[in-house]
Amino acid sequence: MRRVTAHYGIIDSMVKNKEILLLGVLLVIALMLGFSFWAYYRIQDDTVEVETTQEENTEEAESNAENYSLKMKVTFTNQVYPGDEYQTNPRLKRYVGKVQNTGDKTVNQVGIKVIYLDEDGQGIWEQEIIVNEALKPNYIKEFQFGGLPVPSEWAGKVTYKLTSLQFENSSKIQIHGRMDTGLDRPLPNVLFPIF
Repeated sequence: MRRVTAHYGIIDSMVKNKEILLLGVLLVIALMLGFSFWAYYRIQDDTVEVETTQEENTEEAESNAENYSLKMKVTFTNQVYPGDEYQTNPRLKRYVGKVQNTGDKTVNQVGIKVIYLDEDGQGIWEQEIIVNEALKPNYIKEFQFGGLPVPSEWAGKVTYKLTSLQFENSSKIQIHGRMDTGLDRPLPNVLFPIF
């Protein structure tokens, strides 16, 4: 009988050891889960703070770019782009446009959306032009517009909208509002704004 009782005592102590081991493992798992949740939510809080700061910086940069866009002077001329002088149809010629930085910062890229108008002054086609060259203060860069892709309904009138600016040592900034018009300079059957 003692033997059986001793045997049950050994089994009982083994069961207790297994229970303690199991409780220890469960405790370690619970601690690991708790730490994981804490770390996850701590990282999420940091991410939210960083995103908020970046949004504020982006809004400030966009506001500065929109204000600076007033210092970018865009001119459309009736000067024919070199190589198109002998084209007889004025609608198919490519013409020279110019952008000038009248501000005090260097601009590395300017996005210009040229909107081609019909006789009623309604937009019929758009062309996105990227002037991808550094414009220091007072510098001027020429670009071409018009040509074969423009629809035949084009009345020789254009307007434009600045769409983006990229300052020196910064990323490209989209502009949401500046649009200029002025459409009165005649060319044989073609009109352009002159500012």
